[in-house]
Amino acid sequence: MTNSESYEALVRFASGQAAERPPSSPVAPAGPSASPVAVPGRRVPFGTSLPADLHRAFKVRCIARDIRMQDAVEQAVHTWMERHPE
Repeated sequence: MTNSESYEALVRFASGQAAERPPSSPVAPAGPSASPVAVPGRRVPFGTSLPADLHRAFKVRCIARDIRMQDAVEQAVHTWMERHPE
C-alpha cells in the first residue's frame, strides 16, 4: 500500500466512511536487549495513551506529511523540553 493509499484509507476511516481500520505499518517488537540505560543514538520504547480521535488525527497528519509518528513525537518532546528548561 502506498502512502497515498494509506492516507486515503485513513481519511475514509476517520470520517466514518470505512468500517475497518486500515492496516498499520509493521512494528518490530521490543526484545530482551531493550535497556533503560541511555546510549547515544539508541532508541528505547516509549508508550502513552491518547484519546482515540486525537490519535487518529495525528496519524492522518503524519501520513499526509510523510513523517513517521515516532519522529513527530520526538520533535514534540524536543520542543517541549526547549520550552520547559530545568
